[in-house]
Amino acid sequence: MSMLHRQPWTHKFATWLQSAGFDARSMNWVRAGGTSELLAIGHLQNIERPIVLFLHGLGNDALFPNVHLFQHLLESGYNIVTTDLDGHGKNCTSLLGRASIKNLVTDMIGQIDQLTVGRPRLHLCGYSMGAVLLLDYAVHHPERIQSLSMIGLPLNLNAGYLLATEVISPLRPSYMQALRDYGFLGIHPSLGPILRSRYPVRVAPDESGSYLYVAARIIENINPLAKLQLLTFPSLLVAGSLDFFANHRKIDEFIASLNLQTFSLTGETHFTSMLSHKLARRIEVLLRTSP
Repeated sequence: MSMLHRQPWTHKFATWLQSAGFDARSMNWVRAGGTSELLAIGHLQNIERPIVLFLHGLGNDALFPNVHLFQHLLESGYNIVTTDLDGHGKNCTSLLGRASIKNLVTDMIGQIDQLTVGRPRLHLCGYSMGAVLLLDYAVHHPERIQSLSMIGLPLNLNAGYLLATEVISPLRPSYMQALRDYGFLGIHPSLGPILRSRYPVRVAPDESGSYLYVAARIIENINPLAKLQLLTFPSLLVAGSLDFFANHRKIDEFIASLNLQTFSLTGETHFTSMLSHKLARRIEVLLRTSP
């Protein structure tokens, strides 16, 4: 499985899957001027196991740094399907662009339907940019959704000087635990040039500006604040208390009227929210209680 072996530290996850008796299946599919890879993991022959579709955040890839969440959900009885965002992933050649990425989730679910019997309702779980794209899909196709978990959902990318708070990420206990699990090259934040060769992002040639500018325009066009008000199924919004990308004070005035649960990860930043072990347990509560 090329995705499972793309980084040295992900070999540990592949070994764990095998020792725990889980299956893994990958398939390439044509995406956005190239190809992407879809990864399904769990007990894939057991159609009674619900499917969690996971989509990662900007600047990393489908397994970075989501392994604790995946392990918890697999052990709790769920199968997981994940892929790289367009333009992301070392083994993929697709391109990030506003015209292409709007179809990513729709196309991804089309691939899932080829792997399963029937058209199952799905649990969606996304981090940061992935949460934005899943939210957009969910409000347009509520008949396919059983629950929606959004981690660090950015209402925009204009955190300004508050973004400096993210520099304390290495001081958080969740970061230190992940550092022990994955090593420095696995866990280091990749929203910049430091590890861009390890976590590449390829922007479509018809886009101007960096991948951050492209993402900002995608988020602005989707308008997550408006989409949150259209939710009709069990949904969860999780953010670190120090996450200034996901500054959700704007929704306080109408949150009581939403079909939306909220959970704050005390002391966590945008980056370390995905590393918290509390996150997996809270998402599982939503999955278990969704009708």
